[in-house]
Amino acid sequence: DQIEAFLQPAVACETGDVAFVEAVVRWRHPESGLIPPSLFLPAAEAAGLGGAVDMAVLRSACAVAARWCARGDRIDLSLNLSLSVLADPEARAELCAVLSSFDIDFSHVIFECALPSASAPEAPGLYESIRSLRAEGLRFALDNAGGHHTDPAGLFALTPDFVKVGPQGMATLA
Repeated sequence: DQIEAFLQPAVACETGDVAFVEAVVRWRHPESGLIPPSLFLPAAEAAGLGGAVDMAVLRSACAVAARWCARGDRIDLSLNLSLSVLADPEARAELCAVLSSFDIDFSHVIFECALPSASAPEAPGLYESIRSLRAEGLRFALDNAGGHHTDPAGLFALTPDFVKVGPQGMATLA
């Protein structure tokens, strides 16, 4: 219960409307207060807890989205998922079960992940995993805003609905 999702709006430049909200994670440490993901996610992943963090964020964000939907506000929800979750069939099933338990329409969910390098252990089954979730109705965003593992060929193989590219990635794609 120390892991919290905060919903950050993404605004469409052409209209000024909120296009979607992105769930960003923070650890509410009892003594240190809010801790950003860059300071705890690598250690959580290394300890095998990345999936648990992802599911905690998913539940927290879905609870907020369900309250919004109940009052008539329909907005798309974007969630970052670790490659380990995307590569695990049981975790993908749990993701769909959580969304269903909150009565979240899958077409209003965007899942984001960073593009792995070709040598990443999750890479072999990753493309099929993404195709499977997209077949369920979820949308996919390739989050390469940090510029890690930029592989232009991978962009086309995954056929994302959205691509987030940071300055380092722009240099690679140019």
